[in-house]
Amino acid sequence: MSASRLVSLLCCATAFLCGNAVAQTPRVVKVAVKIASAQFNDAMSDEHRRKIESDVAIALTAELSRFYPILDWRTDLQGAEPVATWTAVMTQESSNSPDPEVTVEWRATTRIGNHEMPGLPKIQLYKEDIAFRPVGVPAQLQRDLTKATVGWVTSDANWRLFKDLFLSHVVIADKVIAEGAPLVVVPLPYARVKMASNSVLRVLYRGGAAGPHQKEITLTGISPHLMDGIGNTETLVEGCESVRPDDSPEQKWARCAAPLKANPAQTISVYAADYQYEPNADVGDDGLIRAP
Repeated sequence: MSASRLVSLLCCATAFLCGNAVAQTPRVVKVAVKIASAQFNDAMSDEHRRKIESDVAIALTAELSRFYPILDWRTDLQGAEPVATWTAVMTQESSNSPDPEVTVEWRATTRIGNHEMPGLPKIQLYKEDIAFRPVGVPAQLQRDLTKATVGWVTSDANWRLFKDLFLSHVVIADKVIAEGAPLVVVPLPYARVKMASNSVLRVLYRGGAAGPHQKEITLTGISPHLMDGIGNTETLVEGCESVRPDDSPEQKWARCAAPLKANPAQTISVYAADYQYEPNADVGDDGLIRAP
């Protein structure tokens, strides 16, 4: 039996475990859209406003899921506890003009509270003193708002800003498994998160018996963990504060990750320090991992 066939059978046989493994990874981000422009709110009903906010959020979620699959983007949380929120707010600038400038700004929260993103420029939706704007025309406003928000998150020019100012601050896992030198397994579904091998993960200790030099561990070398039959993500230890330049992979693991195995009660948070998106060539159209 081939390795890829074995992985396929194991994943089918352990579907319940697969679902649990994914569910244990706190990657849910709530996506919302809020229309806060008085000019537009005064010209439409609450029902129209809520429908536009919902429809635009759904379209935005679909694109975020496609471009940034490391997170589980949702408009409906379905009982899940989100680790962050990502909100597009349509507002108007202070002005004496009857037709003020209308913009869209991004607001975000993470587990540490409101997340300031001064580096994200506002999106200009309608210029000041331009009378032709879809006030009282919900369908056109929805099209304009969808185009503006989706266009922003799918733009290559905004990729680095998005990663640096938001994505790198969102928890993607709350546990790792010190498999043994030199591997560390992260409970992320490899087939879905699409991390290229040169992606970098940051593991922060928030409790337990780790020494000061082990408070932050850098992981790199992303690949699928075929041995568990679930398809989690495995990686190597790149370093921590106690690592020396000439340390071997085994020495890096012993210095940085071994405490995780000795003290499994560690409380940690895992972040994508540098998430490189790549549709994985070793994942088939059926979503199953193929052995090399």
